[in-house]
Amino acid sequence: MAKLAAQFSNDYVSAASGGVIPDFGVGQYEPDFEKAVFSLAVNGEISKPFLTSHGYHIVKRIGVVPVVTDAKNKANMDELKAKVSGSDRMQFAKNLVMERAVKQMKIVKFPYSEKELMILSDSLLDRKPLTSPVSLTKTTPLFSIGDQLYTVNDYINYAQAWRFKPDGTGAKPYQQVIDEFTRRQAEEYYRSHLEDFNSDFRYQMNEFKDCNLFFEIMQQEVWGKAQNDTTALEAYYEKNKNRYNWKQSADAVIFFCGDESTAKALYEQVKKNPKAWKELSDALAEKVVADSSRYEFEQIPNAAKTPLQAGLVTSPLKNKTDGSVSFAYILKTYPANMQRSYSEAKGLVISDYQGELEKQWVVELKKKYPVKIDEKVFQQISK
Repeated sequence: MAKLAAQFSNDYVSAASGGVIPDFGVGQYEPDFEKAVFSLAVNGEISKPFLTSHGYHIVKRIGVVPVVTDAKNKANMDELKAKVSGSDRMQFAKNLVMERAVKQMKIVKFPYSEKELMILSDSLLDRKPLTSPVSLTKTTPLFSIGDQLYTVNDYINYAQAWRFKPDGTGAKPYQQVIDEFTRRQAEEYYRSHLEDFNSDFRYQMNEFKDCNLFFEIMQQEVWGKAQNDTTALEAYYEKNKNRYNWKQSADAVIFFCGDESTAKALYEQVKKNPKAWKELSDALAEKVVADSSRYEFEQIPNAAKTPLQAGLVTSPLKNKTDGSVSFAYILKTYPANMQRSYSEAKGLVISDYQGELEKQWVVELKKKYPVKIDEKVFQQISK
């Protein structure tokens, strides 16, 4: 069949490859062509001759590429995004948005001679003498958009890269190049001043600015003080010691495994030889993280909810979010209500002290900037 395609097909591209055409999906060819091709049920089946606007076709099915249904398939998602971005509909939408934006722009054209610009650009672009004197220079302004000025030099730089036709058949007409240059500058101005043309984007940018400002103020007034003022933190701990007690807790090693098979293998090994836990976990360093510390019972993974005691290896617990699995080796247990030392409670102390500083700061702000509520309006809104 490949020899017949090479001999008789008037599609010179596919004929050169023995009639083989690249994989295609719905919507790439004429409906009649796709209907006939997709009706072929098995590999090797050959269609009867059928007619489209391109002529008669005889098609042999050589394979089927299944539809990718895995949303996590990055290669497929990248390909789909590229197809959407390059589609006619997407380009039409982009052009429509740009047309509306250009109409809103104030493009001010300066007085200059089109004829002189053509003569000067021909001279500069082709590196040949001027055919007649001109008053224009490279710094002569051509037009402005908003507060941005565009000169002869800007146009020459653009024309050097874009004055030729994409198919290599020669240079574009002068008017086409100057129009494309003006359009390109308008598009770039739109992108760099999007907040001036799009209220939603402007609102979002203002939100970002406000959030960044608020973050900086919080860093200065609350977070930074709470983290760096060691003396104040220790004093806060001493004043509120009774708030920092342990619940039932244990010294334990928690193993965090990347997948179930790794967790199962390590779990069996640790159960047989708990004291060798470090060597066993180090051997799987790329897939396992082992963390030893004192934990409250509720923080320890224990799928079977077995009563915790020294020497126990808890049953593995799977994280439904990311598929990771964790279990623990219990070294020693402690009763509830034991006092946390300052170092053990430091994280909690910082968090509580931040809350205290924030309350104090809000009180000061209310004194400096009193807030008055219009009860009548508030009642109307609440309804």
